[in-house]
Amino acid sequence: RTPTLNDLYWPYQAFDYDGDNLPEYINEGNPGLESEINWGAEFGVGSTSVWSLTIFYSRAKNLIQWSNVYPGLPYGHWKPVNIPDWSEFKGVELKLSKDVSLLDLSAKLTYLDAKDYTGKRLPYRPSFLFDGSVGFKKGFLKNDGFIRARIDSRYWHELIDELGQVLKSPVLLDGNLELGYLKASLFITVENILDEEYSLRRDYPQPGMVIRGGFRVNFAY
Repeated sequence: RTPTLNDLYWPYQAFDYDGDNLPEYINEGNPGLESEINWGAEFGVGSTSVWSLTIFYSRAKNLIQWSNVYPGLPYGHWKPVNIPDWSEFKGVELKLSKDVSLLDLSAKLTYLDAKDYTGKRLPYRPSFLFDGSVGFKKGFLKNDGFIRARIDSRYWHELIDELGQVLKSPVLLDGNLELGYLKASLFITVENILDEEYSLRRDYPQPGMVIRGGFRVNFAY
């Protein structure tokens, strides 16, 4: 892949958190980035509606990654850099799904081994990823109306930063409830139901509980 404009020309930003005119945090692009070269292969078996097992392997040369190039600052000096030579990704993904009465159950477990050319584990690539969901749907009024609900869960195991320190990775839950009739419906979505504190990048906290709602009309025939 070629570097994006965000990688190349992110405007230089320095933040002073304590008012002493010395930056604690710097962000900038890198116009000297080279394009990535990627190739990969995967092999899978199973039934897509019940279960599947997939083995995957890929390599990337000059992998582009935002890195802390000067950890001496309390919050770092971040810019995108190329990881030299080849980085290697290999793993296994297992998917399961099952319908039980009115419930739709599914789960996905992925093992990922991501290392750079020296054999060092790449940051922000968790060793295990888990996704699971429980869905419910019931029709009424001769199936012209419906009620639908869903709970989704997410978990990343051993998400590490550039220094090999593990970031907090709680189990996250999202929910969705929808009540519809014919082609119209009302819905409400709650992300991070448990209001957990977590980060996918060091010092970049993700939102707590987020609630959205709305009205949806489907004009398709």
